[in-house]
Amino acid sequence: MLRTTLAGLRGHARRFILPAIAIMLGVAFVAGTLVLSDSMQATFRKAFLEQGRIGDVAVSGDRGELLTPADLEKVRAVAGVAAAEPRYNSFEYFLIGKNGRVVESDFGASQSIAMPLASVPELQEFKLVKGAYAAKDDEVVIDARSAERAGYRIGDQVRITDSKQRTATYRLVGLIDPGYNYQAAAGNLIGFAPATARKLLKPRGYHQIDVLAAPGVPQEELKKRLASALPKAQVQTTEALVRQEADENAEELRAFTQGLLLFALLALVVAGVVIYNTFAILIAQRVRELALLRLVGSTRGQVFRGVLVESLVIGLVASLVGLAGGFGLAAGIWALLGAIAAVPMPELSLSLSPVTVAASLGIGVLVTLLSAVVPARRATKVPPIAALRTQVEGPVSARAGAVRVGFGLLLALGGAALVALGVQQPSTMVAASGCGLLFFAVMALGPLFVGPLSRMLGLPLAAVFRTTGKLAIANSRRNPKRVAATTLALTLGVMLVTMFATVFDSAKEASATELDKRFPTDYVLAHQRHGQPLPVSLADQVRSQPQVAQVSEVHTAIARVSDERLAVAAYGEGALGELVDLPMTQGTESNLRPGGAIVALDDRHAYQVGQRIRLTAVERDLDRRSDPRQTAPAVRTGKTITVEVLGTFDRKRFRDLPGVIITERDFRAMFGATGPTELLVQLKDGVAAKDGRAAMERATAGHPLVRIQGQAQMKDQIGKALDQLLMFVVGLVGLALVIALVGIANTMSLSVLERTRESALLRALGLTKGQLRTMLLAESVLMALIGALLGTGLGLVFAWAAIRSTVPESMQLFAVPVDRLAVTVGLTALAGVIAALLPARRATKASVVAALTD
Repeated sequence: MLRTTLAGLRGHARRFILPAIAIMLGVAFVAGTLVLSDSMQATFRKAFLEQGRIGDVAVSGDRGELLTPADLEKVRAVAGVAAAEPRYNSFEYFLIGKNGRVVESDFGASQSIAMPLASVPELQEFKLVKGAYAAKDDEVVIDARSAERAGYRIGDQVRITDSKQRTATYRLVGLIDPGYNYQAAAGNLIGFAPATARKLLKPRGYHQIDVLAAPGVPQEELKKRLASALPKAQVQTTEALVRQEADENAEELRAFTQGLLLFALLALVVAGVVIYNTFAILIAQRVRELALLRLVGSTRGQVFRGVLVESLVIGLVASLVGLAGGFGLAAGIWALLGAIAAVPMPELSLSLSPVTVAASLGIGVLVTLLSAVVPARRATKVPPIAALRTQVEGPVSARAGAVRVGFGLLLALGGAALVALGVQQPSTMVAASGCGLLFFAVMALGPLFVGPLSRMLGLPLAAVFRTTGKLAIANSRRNPKRVAATTLALTLGVMLVTMFATVFDSAKEASATELDKRFPTDYVLAHQRHGQPLPVSLADQVRSQPQVAQVSEVHTAIARVSDERLAVAAYGEGALGELVDLPMTQGTESNLRPGGAIVALDDRHAYQVGQRIRLTAVERDLDRRSDPRQTAPAVRTGKTITVEVLGTFDRKRFRDLPGVIITERDFRAMFGATGPTELLVQLKDGVAAKDGRAAMERATAGHPLVRIQGQAQMKDQIGKALDQLLMFVVGLVGLALVIALVGIANTMSLSVLERTRESALLRALGLTKGQLRTMLLAESVLMALIGALLGTGLGLVFAWAAIRSTVPESMQLFAVPVDRLAVTVGLTALAGVIAALLPARRATKASVVAALTD
């Protein structure tokens, strides 16, 4: 029986090429993900170990506390210490480019990370790319990417300003590489000579001290000495520290590759569907062959094992090829990540572990075997008497079984109930469970949909191609179970594309709508460092621009309310209700008057109109809430006023809104007269976007630390980020779609073999080669469109459920990306045509006489 099975495989190898390709692609995705995971972890671990190995021992404060200069002197006094350098930094400095504007990093960060360089080469944190390290007071180094964005070269005079807009000029003597330290790579790096850094940055303490051991002193011995000298500090060898950081990084990488693996398993599931369809069709075609084997003495068990051996061989060969293809896929994904990453990526050294080999081959073979079990069981039910029949294809029922229909309806009702419950509560898990049941319901009821959808979608084909179009519709309806099974994989792929596209498009529209509500202004001008006041004269400079219709000042500070610090704001006349739309729950913005306040409601605060609250001025600098090391500007503090609550608004939608809004007069009484923290700018009607931007740049030309934020720019940034994420997800789902189209091509190819005599009879009755080709292409297009239509419908339902069960009610906007969905359906139809080209070509080349006499 084994020899017979292998001989059959050799004799009909062409029939298994397409299903083998499906398994190969699925295994390649799995293997590529595993190879990428192993290689990324090895590569980044090596990079972290090489870059992070600074000195021999690292000393840090207990539980994040800062080390003091006294601690540094104690470290330097320990026997066996050759050198010790403190690590500290400041976010108070900004790099000004040659265009006079603040240089933003690849991540959009404008604040630079200013730090001291080490006085000994062994303790330098960053690698020198070009030039030399700064050694004098008038010298500086910056990272190479920032220098490129700023337009600076070595020898140029570099302008650096602090948050108080005090500017100094330094000579650029070197370029450094941030390496793979992502925190450092997120901003512009500025390195000063040690003495210069101490004078400029004025550190309150150090977050780490790097220690270099004297020759002949072991790391562990030095660690013990330092731990004894500083019992309250954390002391680690550099080796242990970088290994800990590398392990933490590996966990983050593992989470990323696990997400990729989910898409890879999806591709394998789709490939399994293709394998199932292939063996189901082949069993139906090989009825006489299997019956003949039973006649000559083969048992049911031998027939069953023979089919499984076929699937085992196909799965093993396809998995081996897929394993090799996984290397190329891993390299391609890494190249894609390198193209979109904002930091330099290390050169990837591909590695293959025994676990990856075993997992890839095991999963590929297992999926193939499991997919062939049901067809193999059917093969055992072929009676020996069937060997005497001349009809190869048995009669096909066009109806779905009553049990199948009942089970499908039960799943549909249960799924709909869970989705409704998940949306009502809301609960993402409940809604997701309901969506899963709905998908299985469509799987069960698929044969019921094939007939009506074939008739509906085939009407244009029948109108254009007449007889061939009608034949294509009839052929697609003759075996609804096969069509439903073939289109299942495509339905799954299109469903995911539709769902993600709709969710991302809805998020984009909801964000734009909320921005319009929150800031119905064209521009917001603010300091590069959040919370710092703008120059007092800036508002008048903006108003002087002919393109500007209205400018409103926004003053913000921190006040204490019932032993809690809250942000307090005052808006210029006419801003509330016009330029700022508050989500009011009690009263209106127009109620605000001196002695009154509009306060925010959230999970911790429940104020009522008429209630009186005491506000005590604390400080002017909002950034003190997130970074207590920063120095707040001198403002009047301790002043207390009592205000009446005149209105409330819901701050859950916008956490950046202040907790209390008072009038400008009351704000000055509490905090004194200072510049605004924001300017809200409305352009005149008809002003073009580029003209408005140019006006803002002219008005702020002498103020490099003023950030210009346009509403259109913010919407564009959100849209681009969502579009990039969507393209990445669609790219991952794309392989599953390719496998699904391979399945359609496979079904068409096997169907052509199955209907050889039928096609010959049609040719004999007058059907031309061109008409036969058109009929087969139309069948394939109908199958593709059925899958696309079902997938689109499910995707829209799932997207609606995801939005309603996950997103806050205020952000629940359901936007259907009609253009993208139309393109998806159109590409699916085109892919259906491509999938049927080779089977149609083969059908037209068959001899009519030979087929009729077979």
